[in-house]
Amino acid sequence: MFSQPAPDTIEQPGSFYFPLLGALITSGGRLLLAMIQRCVQEAGGTYLCCDTDALTIVASKAGGKVQMPEGTPTTKALSWEQVDDIAHRFDSLSPYNREIVPHLLRLTDENYDKNGKQRQVFGLSIAAKRYALYTTRCRRPVCGHRKCVEIVDPKAHGLIFFPPSEQREGGLPKWWWELWRFLLVLEFKQIIEPESNVLMVAGRPLNADFAADLDGLPPWIALPAMMKMRISTPHYLNQMKGKASPSVLSCTLELAIS
Repeated sequence: MFSQPAPDTIEQPGSFYFPLLGALITSGGRLLLAMIQRCVQEAGGTYLCCDTDALTIVASKAGGKVQMPEGTPTTKALSWEQVDDIAHRFDSLSPYNREIVPHLLRLTDENYDKNGKQRQVFGLSIAAKRYALYTTRCRRPVCGHRKCVEIVDPKAHGLIFFPPSEQREGGLPKWWWELWRFLLVLEFKQIIEPESNVLMVAGRPLNADFAADLDGLPPWIALPAMMKMRISTPHYLNQMKGKASPSVLSCTLELAIS
């Protein structure tokens, strides 16, 4: 059995070292999120997803029932006014100067158009930190029109560890936008045409009727998903045994040495 000797270097804390501060900030943020969730629940609403410092509440200008796909029971959307009321309830907890930070909670920039007017934003969430917010020109949540969907906030945590390209769009990796545009088109197609036959082959969606790629398929979708790791000690190398092929390990080691 492989064993690694303990390091002989002891780190000394700096003058401003205070680990409890980081723990309190994180726990305070989680407490605020739980309180917002409770307020939304008490108002009869729900949320699409929860991120590190934000809650995506299901809401519309007037509120009301939201029809869900695939026979899922309808859910209730809060009105924008109800969301504002929930946000303002937290102002009494704000430690900041009201002239500089008027409200402790605020709507993110994605909720407004270029003119600063609040707009209806839709969302698709498949897992934690894997969601996208989007708008449609036809103002429908599910759309089959060409070039009608605009992605406004894509998230792709953990989907691909080694990006297919270094190109960027809107300050974010370009493949994030390409992936979510295609996922939304695929999702809409299955909702609008439930009889459509989509076959997944090695992670690649195909039109089973024609044995052809679906429209809008990103050109890099067939590339293998890779993760770059630096194996800097024999301990890490031992952990990778049985989990990676020798060719991958030799390549990784060569990169680490260079």
